Amino acid sequence: PDHVPVRDLHIGVVSTDMGTGGYSVETCSDPIDGDNGELQHSPNPSIGGCESAYPTYLSYESEEPNIPAIDLMATGFGCIATLGIDGCGFEQQLKASAKALIDHRDGVNAGFLRPDSILTILFVSDEEDCSVAPGNEGIFDTLDSSLGHLNLRCFHHPYMVEPIETYIAAFQSLRADPEKLVLAFIVGVPQTEVCEGFGDEISTCLDHPDMVESVDPVSMTRLTPSCVTSTGEAYPPRRFIQIAQQFGDSALVQSICTDDFRPAINGLTNKLHEVVDSVAIVRELATDNDWEHELPCRCVAECRIIEALSDLRGCETVSKPCYEPAGPGTGCSDPEVDPDGLQHTLCEIPRVATTMTPCPDPANPPACNDPTVTHTVETTSVDGAWPGGWYYYGRNWTDGTIIYAEPQILFTDGMEPEEGSNVYIQCESFICPENRQCGPASNPEAVCCNFDEFCRNPPAGVCEVRPD
Repeated sequence: PDHVPVRDLHIGVVSTDMGTGGYSVETCSDPIDGDNGELQHSPNPSIGGCESAYPTYLSYESEEPNIPAIDLMATGFGCIATLGIDGCGFEQQLKASAKALIDHRDGVNAGFLRPDSILTILFVSDEEDCSVAPGNEGIFDTLDSSLGHLNLRCFHHPYMVEPIETYIAAFQSLRADPEKLVLAFIVGVPQTEVCEGFGDEISTCLDHPDMVESVDPVSMTRLTPSCVTSTGEAYPPRRFIQIAQQFGDSALVQSICTDDFRPAINGLTNKLHEVVDSVAIVRELATDNDWEHELPCRCVAECRIIEALSDLRGCETVSKPCYEPAGPGTGCSDPEVDPDGLQHTLCEIPRVATTMTPCPDPANPPACNDPTVTHTVETTSVDGAWPGGWYYYGRNWTDGTIIYAEPQILFTDGMEPEEGSNVYIQCESFICPENRQCGPASNPEAVCCNFDEFCRNPPAGVCEVRPD
């Protein structure tokens, strides 16, 4: 939470030990002995400095960076996430996660999953997933020699394992907005660029020689390791890679065969920054009925959005005119010069309106934030000069399908900022949220901290950059 600007965070831990459905394998003998997708919250007795007990999931809630609370959460996570390697030898990572987030959502894990949150599922495993399909619990039977050695049963009998499509659909069902779901896998891929990266960057990973499953000729009761580290060996995680490829740039893969997980966590943090920036903005914009055009049933945000292109090429005048600081007809802005001395053309993304329904009396229209109205996005700019543009949905506004729990700036098709551009929002007025107010009590909006800042010594304090 000190890297990604959030005010409310839940962290839960799930064990891969699902139990075996009634057969004896190593230390587990039935589903009761397994963890069955329940969030784990008992401290590991081998770790010092832990609390005697923890809640079902860890929570962090703060209006500004609270370093002691963050450190306390990190310690608690270490205490409950160190699960060891004991338990059922048939790792069922995908089934455990789906069970925790779907089957137990309103049961033992109630409260963890919230419908409007950004959800990240992080898998850390040195084994392939072996989520057994219903009706195939016989795979656990130690007395059935026809199925071969226990370590190789999932490899020799893939028909007894649940298809990955089941879990792809399960994870997709968790979020109506796919942008709010991020998967990450720290698994047994070799340390190579063809297998480390986002799902849309590792299309040839399954063809890598170390990712091909085969019985180890040196030890015929196990598979050939896919990577080796000083702390142990890992095996080809083909099912995880297939899922990551399906989720594309919303799924990050890194190798577990490393002594340093910081690159993986930094990659995940950077991805979450992108998601936070894309699905929500911090400041709630001031909006008003469109009296200027005598169309009071429309709502407009009193702002302009400027796009600094990745280079000095010109603006696309048919859709995004040049940015004119003093208003239309006053002349285009000079290029922006970045710290490296490169120049960037400044263009303006036009603004479109949202139309409120119902609006039976235009002379006395509803307020834009009236929760009883539905907002429909128009397809041209407010003055009709431009084909689409950006628009704004305030907190708890609805388009009839989605209720936006947080304010959002969105774009019509084809009007999104280009990749590599910087985007600025310029408002004559805005609503400074409580967690950014840093002015005196008599005028709390006199100082409003930026997105990456917090207020030290409020209310009449100073804005400081969030610590890294």
